[in-house]
Amino acid sequence: MKIMEYRKFTLSLLTMATALTVVSCSDNQAVRLRYEAERLYYQADRQMKIAADAPEHSRMLTMKSAADAYGLSLQFALASLDSISATVHPVEEREVRYLAFQAANRLASLYFQARSFDTCVSILSRLLEKASYDGAAQVTTNLSLGRALQASGRWDSALAVYHTALDSYFPPVDDSGKVVDVLFRLPLHIFQIAQAIGDSAAAREQYEIAREYYKSLITETPSDPSTVASHAALAKLYHEVGKWGMVISELRHLADSNADNYIDIQINVADIYTRQPQGSDSAKAIYRSILDKLEPADSLYVPRLRFKIALMEMDDGEYRQARERLVELKREHPIYYNSTPQVQFTIARCFELLGRWNRAETEYKYLIEKFRGSQQAMATYLHLGDHYRDLDRNDEAQKWYRDAEKYYDQIAMRGSGTLVEARALSFKADLYRRWDDLKGSADLLISLFEKYPESDPGRNSLLQAAAIYRNQLNQPDMADSLVDRLRSMLLQPEEGWGT
Repeated sequence: MKIMEYRKFTLSLLTMATALTVVSCSDNQAVRLRYEAERLYYQADRQMKIAADAPEHSRMLTMKSAADAYGLSLQFALASLDSISATVHPVEEREVRYLAFQAANRLASLYFQARSFDTCVSILSRLLEKASYDGAAQVTTNLSLGRALQASGRWDSALAVYHTALDSYFPPVDDSGKVVDVLFRLPLHIFQIAQAIGDSAAAREQYEIAREYYKSLITETPSDPSTVASHAALAKLYHEVGKWGMVISELRHLADSNADNYIDIQINVADIYTRQPQGSDSAKAIYRSILDKLEPADSLYVPRLRFKIALMEMDDGEYRQARERLVELKREHPIYYNSTPQVQFTIARCFELLGRWNRAETEYKYLIEKFRGSQQAMATYLHLGDHYRDLDRNDEAQKWYRDAEKYYDQIAMRGSGTLVEARALSFKADLYRRWDDLKGSADLLISLFEKYPESDPGRNSLLQAAAIYRNQLNQPDMADSLVDRLRSMLLQPEEGWGT
């Protein structure tokens, strides 16, 4: 050991020994309680590290030991607060209270991971009853409590806790000046939950709350770092409800020509114009203006913009011109074409809209083989089946539907355990609805959700199953239970402070 390191090591030992002597000899009960609270908490932290590093077969046992240690730490810290006067011993009281906060949130997180949501609620509620906090500690605990309430199915209680967190920490900016992302996104997230489950009355209410929250941030803290983020959040909020003019207005607040995302924002504005009546010319003009100004370094935007222009031409009924543009894109940008099955689908669709069905079907078949397993390929099977069904050519329609089922099963098997399987099963459920097997479709959708509960396809499948039970199988209670189940799953990611 080097001399300097030895001296530091010796000094550390002497300092620790002195501290322990002072504590052990001290008649100050507050100091003794604080020391014991620290010892129990750090002991729990060590146990948690052991659990994190433990082999898989023994991890559950070591995690239980860590939970027990945090529970003991929390129990001691809360009991100690009854014996420490905040007036006489403010430092010790504050430190023990912080240790209680740390232990409670660590313990609650372990129970949350174990899906013991009621226990998690009990731990955090007890903490807030026994000790008072402000700032980050208060908001962190409220957000964790809200997540646990939501996960346990107590949505109204969760909503009340979420709004308490929002009201108590405004603006959502930490001491270093960074936006507290998990808090900032909460109003938009609550609205999206109501929107996702189809609760129109709640969605309208939460839309207004979110809109006022972000507008207040812009008005009351114009120089705050949350202002730019608020314009982006409002753009997203207006997009969700189809207020396209307001989306464009908010996006223009973000359109700094020197910013790295300037081109993407301009493209987003043009995309919004495509959704508006008589917005086609404006959209095309923006796309072409961007193309004219692109630098060599921006070459990846070229095929993307050309494809968007082709789609606009299709919407305007210019099918031949759109097809020629797409064929040119396919020839000049093979990398983009080979990674974008939507281009091939659009080529086939152009032929169909031009009345050249035989050529269209050939292009659709090519899509199925070349882009095997893509969403467009799976959708094409149903599109072809529907085409022949609408012509009352039922034998040909059923052949495409039967082939579709085999195709989906093959894709699901090859992509087992991935979102490719989830998408294939979703299309298979759609196929069952065409066969009027509504119960089979709903059961498949529920099983899809159970296998992929954290994914968009999984969550969408539960909503689809609920709609089938409500509107077609006439079982509203079953539909409500599925919606409640989904709402308990739509949690924000558990994040700390910062962006």
